[in-house]
Amino acid sequence: MEFKADIAAQDIRRDQMPREAHSKGLPALHWAAIRGHNGVIDTLLEANARIDMRDSQKQTPLHRAVMFGPNTAVQHLIQCKADVNASDCYQRTPRDLAVRPEITQLLACSSAVQEERKQVVMRKIVARMVQRILSHALTSGWFSLGQLNLN
Repeated sequence: MEFKADIAAQDIRRDQMPREAHSKGLPALHWAAIRGHNGVIDTLLEANARIDMRDSQKQTPLHRAVMFGPNTAVQHLIQCKADVNASDCYQRTPRDLAVRPEITQLLACSSAVQEERKQVVMRKIVARMVQRILSHALTSGWFSLGQLNLN
């Protein structure tokens, strides 16, 4: 079966499931990940396909690439910011499904990087919230700057 990325991209732009899907009903992005068609992955993502879209087993394209696709597809999906910690319907992450050592190592490194990014984002969110609360408290006259002990 030859995959036509332009047809799939048109369907996604119309907010429809791509007509060009695997005979077992896999979404086009999953099919492209399994086959290692990184150009097709890019075309589908440019057409607003979600990098972590789920199939009938709640697996993402990364789950499928880890199990059946080439290493290059796994690397490409991670570079496109696929969630390496996503769980399927059996609560398995791509790391749980990886059997090739190079994929296991790649996912472990990516998982650590994603976790660190989440922590940085959370720290920024908390800092903004504290700043807003203090700003509101000061403008509301709840206390003055002289009353704050910032040591």
